[in-house]
Amino acid sequence: MSVELRSITAMYGDVVAVKNVDLKVREKEFVTLLGPSGCGKTTTLNVAAGLLRPKQGRVYLDGEDITDLPPYQRGMSMIFQSYALFPHMNVFDNVRFGLKIRGMSRQESEGRVRQALELVRLGGYEKRMPTELSGGEQQRVALARAIVIEPKVLLLDEPLSNLDAKLRIHMRSELKKIQKRIGVTAVYVTHDQAEALTMSDEVVVMNKGAILQVGRATEIYQRPRSKFVADFIGEINFFEGTIEEVVRDSFRISSNLGFTLSLPNDRLVGEVSTGRKALICIRPEHLRLTEESKSAGVCVVGNVEDVQFTGASIRYLVELPSGEAVQVRETYSNQSLPSIGQRVSIQIDSSLVSVLEYEL
Repeated sequence: MSVELRSITAMYGDVVAVKNVDLKVREKEFVTLLGPSGCGKTTTLNVAAGLLRPKQGRVYLDGEDITDLPPYQRGMSMIFQSYALFPHMNVFDNVRFGLKIRGMSRQESEGRVRQALELVRLGGYEKRMPTELSGGEQQRVALARAIVIEPKVLLLDEPLSNLDAKLRIHMRSELKKIQKRIGVTAVYVTHDQAEALTMSDEVVVMNKGAILQVGRATEIYQRPRSKFVADFIGEINFFEGTIEEVVRDSFRISSNLGFTLSLPNDRLVGEVSTGRKALICIRPEHLRLTEESKSAGVCVVGNVEDVQFTGASIRYLVELPSGEAVQVRETYSNQSLPSIGQRVSIQIDSSLVSVLEYEL
């Protein structure tokens, strides 16, 4: 089932939480609403679920207007951050609850409950109480309870945020596998960039109640369309630049640090015109450190200010003569590392650079 929000504005009292939001989630897709706290992503989810009535706009399920339907008639299941398991019920009764309130007898629902528990790999846990389960197991019970009613759409509001880092990574994969296996449309809310990038068919980046960009994870990461999106997704270096020349399908831009790049026009978001200021955007992993004496191609020179070993990679902070700091991230190797204070050259691969309209 597809879900569509058209021109949604929602308020809490006099506060506008989301304004004029348009969003379409195609059938069987896994779409993530990503943004900082207070950006409107949970409000958008609550409007879709029927937990919050929009001030204006309509909600559609497979083309049918469901704006005026109560939550229990929308054919949707929602998983909350807290899991909301009933502490006085065992696993079986927790999972069966949705079927029970729909009038299905215990005998009729038994097969579906056991099937849902097997799907989330909790077969044999039927008699356990929530207090006897780990955080990951409680999350699986909440998922089983959501899918046992065979929803048309699955809504998830930061369901992994209470898990430790290693379990969270494992559960990302499990959630995506289960969603694909049962073929349900899923809308997922998170502020965790790694979750959004690894799990989603499409990522919806939000800020201040508005949608800033919608696209595949690779597109959002490699071709952000605003400074906020570029800065919020991962790490990035910004350099001020000026467009010096436009020739047919390419343009030349010079940075305030002294280097010049020639790039195709599709690397610039916005209008390409000579003399225009712009922001040059380069991810830390798209830069390379070399000794100053081995400088080649487009590069800038600076001194290593900090070295951070993170396991699989090393993060360098290099201070330039201008006083600006540049982040560089390289895959760890057994070679000797540049030391703090050492003068190095930062090599820039122009094929991985993007340029945005200038924003203060």
